[in-house]
Amino acid sequence: IYIRDAADNLRKALETFLQEFLQNDKNLDNNKGEICKYLTSQGADPSIGGMYKSIISTYKDINDKTVKHNDKIDARLLEFLLYQTGLLIRMVLRVSGQIVKCYTNVVTVVANKI
Repeated sequence: IYIRDAADNLRKALETFLQEFLQNDKNLDNNKGEICKYLTSQGADPSIGGMYKSIISTYKDINDKTVKHNDKIDARLLEFLLYQTGLLIRMVLRVSGQIVKCYTNVVTVVANKI
């Protein structure tokens, strides 16, 4: 297994997650608009939807340029893609209510200290 395969698998994981969540078979690029509509429809601030769309575009561009056309990937880039994949998935789960209590207390404590 090559490092580039791991990075491509991260992209595929995000794409598959969105397909299952949205119950469609669209690719990552075609689903970014759909997930943004969903986030906004669930009460997420519209700026989150816009940022989400932008992040997916950048994520896909990095993956296309680096992973598909270059066998040498910096470990730091792979780590970035790993965490970004998790953050993108987590945001959808958080807005959908599938992650309700997790970190609620932490956010409350931090908000009270600001």
